Parts: sequence; structure tokens; C-alpha cells
Amino acid sequence: MDVKKNQTKTEFYNEISKLIADTIPDNWEELSYENRSEHEKIINVLLLTNIELTRMNANSNEFFPFEMYKSISKSLEHVHAQNIEGINENKREEWFNWLKSHTSVLLNIATNISKAKKVIDEVKAIDEKSYRYEDFKLLSGKILKLIPTDKSDENEYLHKIQNMALLGLTENISLSNSVFEVKRRKIMNMDKAGAFIPLATKRIFLKYYATDNSHHYSVWTEQERGAYLSEIQNCIEKYKPVNGEANEE
Repeated sequence: MDVKKNQTKTEFYNEISKLIADTIPDNWEELSYENRSEHEKIINVLLLTNIELTRMNANSNEFFPFEMYKSISKSLEHVHAQNIEGINENKREEWFNWLKSHTSVLLNIATNISKAKKVIDEVKAIDEKSYRYEDFKLLSGKILKLIPTDKSDENEYLHKIQNMALLGLTENISLSNSVFEVKRRKIMNMDKAGAFIPLATKRIFLKYYATDNSHHYSVWTEQERGAYLSEIQNCIEKYKPVNGEANEE
């Protein structure tokens, strides 16, 4: 469809804006990762957010890399996921990778350093040949109890859009089921290596949404989730405004 043909610049802009708005459902804040049928809708919301943030970034001359984005498999990442639900109980390599990545940060963030040291010693003493999934569940549970949280009930926001970030599939696989601090460090390393990290995702893990007096550097806090959701809303309202009049720059 040639939307530019026989249209003025303003008409063309309005038509494009309408097409963009049509990709975002009215109930976008209620979308849930638990519903597989809503994954594409969540991706559309986060894609528009990342494009708008890139476009509005006055401190950069970069454009959103559409060609690169089209060449990767889009994937959704939970920003906070303090559990091992996605770990395959039949893939021992996943267990040991999880234990290694989490014990590598434990002494820096644990709520109890002496207990953290004991858990790390337990991991070092593992006999991989005889290790069972039940053993992994018990040990990972000990580790997760030592990871700080913001005391919120994660079931209230775990699968909502304020806890979702957009990544490429390979990056998502390397991050899944890691706690926030592990993901944050991996994102930083991938960014240094030149991997494509969408701007909003980068801002999440570089603590852009934290307040200046935040003491929860290794936690995705309620305040940050709210700030992230507000930024998503601001980007969407440029095309799908609440009052019916789009925000123009």
C-alpha cells in the first residue's frame, strides 16, 4: 500500500501515525507474558518505545537500526525473575551454568555474607557426575534467599509489561532465569562486545530509571518499574493519545 501517493506531508504523517497506533492495543498495559497470543503485541509496544527513545535522544545522532532488527529473532526478557522455573531439569549444563553465574556475583550482593560463603563452598564441592536436579533445586533455593529484593510480591508484576524488555533471541537465551544483577552484568558485557541492545533495555540494566538516592543497585525496584512504565506510556501517547490528540514535537 502506497500511503504517500497523492498526499500532503501532513496527511502522510497522520496516515503513518495511524498505522503505528493500530499496532498497539488499547489495553496494552494489561498485556501479559503468560498469554502466548499476546507476545507479539508486547513486542510491538516495546519496539515502538525503543524506536521513539532512539529518535528523541538529543545527545545522539544514531538512528534505530531497522535492518539489524529485522535480521534477529525478537524475544522478550523478564527484567526480574527470581526463580528457576525455566531451567530444563534434564539439561545438567543449564544447572551448572546457573550456579556459576549466580555464585560469581553473590559475595557482592548477598544479604548475608557468611551464608553466601558457605553456599559458594557447597557449589565448589559438587560432584557433577552424581548431582541430581533435586540437589540443584535445593541449592538454588539457598542462593535465591540470599539475593536482595525490594519486598514486592513478584506475582503482581512478573509477567506484566513493566517487567519485560526486548532482546534478540540469542541474548535472551544467555540471560534467561538469571536474577537482575547477573543479567545486568551480562548486558554490559554484550554491549561492550557490540551486541545489539535496544535503548530501553540498555537503560533498564544500566539503572537509568533509578533515583539518585537508590541503594538497590542490584534490584529492579518498584520505583524503577513505575518510571519505565511511564516512559513506555509517554512514547505510546505520541501515536495513541489518551485525550485523542497526538503529542507533537
